[in-house]
Amino acid sequence: MSNKELTALEWLIEQWPILEAQIPPYILEEAKKMEKEQIMDAWDDGQGSFSTRRAELHYNERFGDN
Repeated sequence: MSNKELTALEWLIEQWPILEAQIPPYILEEAKKMEKEQIMDAWDDGQGSFSTRRAELHYNERFGDN
């Protein structure tokens, strides 16, 4: 992984790699999407009336588009 920060889900899988093999790919991808939305929503809430695009840029800068 690059010098980007890990999301909680990425960290969990890095710490316990067997999870990735045990979780069906479609569930893992949905969990990643949900986590990204939660991070973006939290950032947007803290910034006031910024657009969704700005929140996504923040997410991508901090965590990369994983």
